[in-house]
Amino acid sequence: MAIDTFTIAEFDKALPHAKNTNEPLFTHIGIIYGEHCWVHERKNVPLRILIRSSIKQNGISADVGDDSIKLYIEQKFAIGWRSINKHHDAYTTRVPGWANRLTEKIKEVSAKMYSVKKIIPPNCKVAFNRTEGLNKGRPMAMNSEGFVCWLG
Repeated sequence: MAIDTFTIAEFDKALPHAKNTNEPLFTHIGIIYGEHCWVHERKNVPLRILIRSSIKQNGISADVGDDSIKLYIEQKFAIGWRSINKHHDAYTTRVPGWANRLTEKIKEVSAKMYSVKKIIPPNCKVAFNRTEGLNKGRPMAMNSEGFVCWLG
């Protein structure tokens, strides 16, 4: 199946808007890790959804076989925003129909983000270090819902 390509404007248009005002719910924040990214921040709580779009610096989505669209829940710490997704499963392939599938993934990830009752304390130092695998020795923290944040 062919991969769809899209521009920043096309991607932005595919993101959800507020029902009453039609204002965008996501804000374009520029390029992170070589991809244009958008965020939706939760009010009064240091949590947000980060979308990595697969749109490269040239303003067009990646080539065939490259990146999918990825969604992360992030929390703000003293050292900046960090992903707290325990397992990354919120990705969308860029085959035809990607915009509809992305909308469904956004709904799933939003429900997870808004269900978080207790966040990891923003000044959390090191909760524990990984003891095995590729991230051995890497500092982590975990909240009561099991969301993990890499602290370093």
